[in-house]
Amino acid sequence: AGARRLLLSHPQVRGRLPRGPGPRRRIVFTAGVGENDPIVRARSLAGLQRLGIRVDDERNAVASSDPRRISPAGVEVVVLVVPTDEELEMAEQAAALVLSDHTASP
Repeated sequence: AGARRLLLSHPQVRGRLPRGPGPRRRIVFTAGVGENDPIVRARSLAGLQRLGIRVDDERNAVASSDPRRISPAGVEVVVLVVPTDEELEMAEQAAALVLSDHTASP
């Protein structure tokens, strides 16, 4: 939920998502290795060009804490890197549980 909220709300990503009719297929790399290792991202998608999946080597090599597109323009499948804050997400979920009226039963 947190990554989806970030993806949909972040202007740098929102402006890069395809608009209008047509396929809206995406691959999103996030957390740890997905955010920080361009080699793993490139190797994970190697050989999938016939499926419309491509990675722009220059975009993929950029280290950034911002959400970003690493696929070239005009591809069938948009490839994104979306940084996450797993600790914050866990804390928010724990707080929501503690503050809710639900009680755990054995």
